[in-house]
Amino acid sequence: MPKVLEIGTSKSSSSRESWNESLRCLPNEDLGGTGIAASKRQSFIMEQDHYPDPSLSSSDARYLVHGKLGEGAFGDVRLGTDRETGKKVALKYIRVLSKGEGLPRAVFREVEALRQLREGAHIVRLLDVFPDESNLCLALEYHPSDLSEVISQARDFIPVAHVKAYAQMLLEALSYMHARHIIHRDVKPSNVLLSSTGAVKLADFGLARVLPSTTDNTCGAGPAAAAPTPDPAARQQDLSHQVATRWYRPPELLFASRNYSFSADVWSAGVVVAELFSLQPLFPGTNDIDQMFRVFQIMGSPTPECWSGVGELPDYNKVSFPGLRAIDFGLVIPRLQAADAAFLRTMLVLDPARRVTAAEVCTNEYFNAHPLPVQQAFLECPTRAVPSAQAGAGRNDVKSIPQLSSSPLEDWEKEDLRLSNVLSQLI
Repeated sequence: MPKVLEIGTSKSSSSRESWNESLRCLPNEDLGGTGIAASKRQSFIMEQDHYPDPSLSSSDARYLVHGKLGEGAFGDVRLGTDRETGKKVALKYIRVLSKGEGLPRAVFREVEALRQLREGAHIVRLLDVFPDESNLCLALEYHPSDLSEVISQARDFIPVAHVKAYAQMLLEALSYMHARHIIHRDVKPSNVLLSSTGAVKLADFGLARVLPSTTDNTCGAGPAAAAPTPDPAARQQDLSHQVATRWYRPPELLFASRNYSFSADVWSAGVVVAELFSLQPLFPGTNDIDQMFRVFQIMGSPTPECWSGVGELPDYNKVSFPGLRAIDFGLVIPRLQAADAAFLRTMLVLDPARRVTAAEVCTNEYFNAHPLPVQQAFLECPTRAVPSAQAGAGRNDVKSIPQLSSSPLEDWEKEDLRLSNVLSQLI
């Protein structure tokens, strides 16, 4: 049983010491999985020189908080300014479960993942971690936009050269992660941030896990390093299938698999890239059954012939679908060229064993073909509406800004009708 960190209202250095002590006592499995040698783990203790002035270790002192950027089940994210550097930061406040229960295990996994990936060019950087009253706050580098904004604000279409650039950077982020044994498990447009210079930064590692591997390529692994081979012994561990936002959840998780691997992220990335082409969700299921049906309408019904071992998945025999044939992506996504469809088909494969790895797809000739991926400086970075800076503003006296709206429902209904017409001609 790991030692529980209880966060109180004290903002003295004792809170920092309690935090560090709780991390020292945390067992290996709480830091993201079993099978990784302790000697290969990076220290999870916050270094003293990370906080040059102990008096600035609380949000009220070091960070000026402006207003809400978003919220989720964990808590909320607010815009802040680091008083030491003058730079904007994103402050992610995570609620403690309740008094005496400490922090959710996912918090430790998220912080550990961000620390292990801190050198990644396309991974959001963790700048600071500190207790704040009844919350734990993660200070992250701030980026003004994300792919959901790019999609929602695009007119008619996004140029192919731009889609290639976004896709290439996202896949490089996944390749970098997978080479270090880490699976994200929640790849979606709103978690793919964009810097002011157009760089992709993968964020939100609350569902990340370390997968044990028979290959240790964490040292010197570049963005195109091959994903490690999952250790067969690791398949005995129970991974939750209730992860990833439903629209981007791979089919093996829809069938309740608990032995999935890095290929789950590749499927999610493929769905994101497809959405960049279509400006609409590719599989917008309203529940798990509807999600399966939408996937199989386009990808075809899963059978043991096209997906080895599918019959052994826990929920495979609980739901039956008609014999659907796979259809060409060009019939579903307007203006999609043959080369674009072929590229999507490398990632969107029902059988996870036949899916391309992130490292392999990074070197795909698709990125060397015309049109070439546009340079970062020419990528559009639509900004979110953010609150203006207010001196002395605190978390309790700031009005929340309107939340970003999603794509109109009527557009999805029109797309569903169009897809139904296509399917009726093919089935």
